[in-house]
Amino acid sequence: MVGQPLAEPLTVYLSNRQRTFRIRSQFLISTAETILCHAGQTTGELSVLLINDRAMRVLNAQYRGKDRPTDVLSFPQSSPQGCAEQLIGDVVISLQTATRQAQERQSTLHGEIVRLLVHGILHLLGYDHEHSPQELQLMEDKERMIIRCLIAEGITVSGPKSW
Repeated sequence: MVGQPLAEPLTVYLSNRQRTFRIRSQFLISTAETILCHAGQTTGELSVLLINDRAMRVLNAQYRGKDRPTDVLSFPQSSPQGCAEQLIGDVVISLQTATRQAQERQSTLHGEIVRLLVHGILHLLGYDHEHSPQELQLMEDKERMIIRCLIAEGITVSGPKSW
């Protein structure tokens, strides 16, 4: 279209703000790009922030009114009208909570982070599970579809063996 800026390709930024766990940053960036593509999002900017439970508790209290840490939060963003860069949003993951969940699921930390990335990214793209059983089913179906694609590509994902 004449006069419209060209869409930028996918860009994923990763910020690791915790010091307890070693993270394979490039693996997580490329996995987030793959998740976005499988979800139908081929342009835009995503930021992933890895933090500890203390920082997550503050965010969860501030934005959701729940004074406890959670595993993942998503913050959708929107780009100003006419801006070439499409801001998808931010996914924030507590690595302490992810580690506990990985142990419960008998998985790896990176496998749990991938599962949380799928969940958080789908929230950014408009999927929800808190308002109706139909929305819950739609989101769960999309999560399963993406996770099956990731597994087929050799990416480990935490969760049931029957994805």
